[in-house]
Amino acid sequence: MSEAASTSRNQTPGEGRRRLVLLIIPTRLEALCLFPYFRAKGTNEGLVALIPRSHRHGKERARRSLSVHPADHVLLHLCGVGPGAAARSTAAILRHLRPDEALMAGVCGALDPALGTGELMISSGLLPTPSPSGSFPPRGDALTATPSPWTGPRGGEPLEESPGTQGLSTEVLPALETDSRLAQRARLACLSTGLAHRTGTLVTVGEPVLTHQRRLLLGRNTGACAVAMEDYPVGRLLLESGVPFLSVRAVSDPFDLDDPRLEGWLSMVALGGPSPSALRDLLVHPALLLSLARLGFSTAIALARLGLFLKAFLAGPSG
Repeated sequence: MSEAASTSRNQTPGEGRRRLVLLIIPTRLEALCLFPYFRAKGTNEGLVALIPRSHRHGKERARRSLSVHPADHVLLHLCGVGPGAAARSTAAILRHLRPDEALMAGVCGALDPALGTGELMISSGLLPTPSPSGSFPPRGDALTATPSPWTGPRGGEPLEESPGTQGLSTEVLPALETDSRLAQRARLACLSTGLAHRTGTLVTVGEPVLTHQRRLLLGRNTGACAVAMEDYPVGRLLLESGVPFLSVRAVSDPFDLDDPRLEGWLSMVALGGPSPSALRDLLVHPALLLSLARLGFSTAIALARLGLFLKAFLAGPSG
């Protein structure tokens, strides 16, 4: 166990040590937004320590503008895609690490037509998956589905990520409140960089939602502004561990992106990995390739703005 982890586990926050910030990002692709501003150094726990980059020209100025706040030590955790994978990996981290605060960051889909590409969603609350299979409504179903409770992973026993009866419970999970102090810091970071942002609720699902029908129903039944795939179970684990947390997501797929075939293709790739059949689908359906290119372009915009936000957020004061 590294010195940072050991110190955080055995001491209470206060003067005399740096605060430990856990930055949780689902994928390596999303973590690329950090590359212009930070370099990575591995730790004994499989986490990545973020170290500010310095440049050959204007080195001191660059160090000041890109630095992590001196009171903070930031560790990056790549949690994986989907509620199950994210919960399992985060539960493993929290068995030997107790951060002072945690920030979940990545991309999301818009449920509100007013949310634009690249706009930042600062979570005021997190909502659980409203159906047992992790999708709501299922692809092809009419707009008559009824939400069902889903108990995300609790303690050290995350659920396997598979459809069916796993995760069903008579317990209706509450919305999780995020930390108001972290949310205020996030808003200040957005204001200081001129980034468009919105405060609202995020709902967690188990697969991409890329059709108007499913966006409308998901937004109508949950009241959420945006949708992502990892936040609720991760937030619940952090809350149960007493760690203040916040989720900030950049919109990568706007409301007007409506492609059922792309939705199914991304679900297959996200949960099963690239395969020959996925590549064949791209070659057989040129429209799918065009939709994927559009999503790639909007994702690039979202990640660029997310990187600017994280640079400002991590350089700001912790208190």
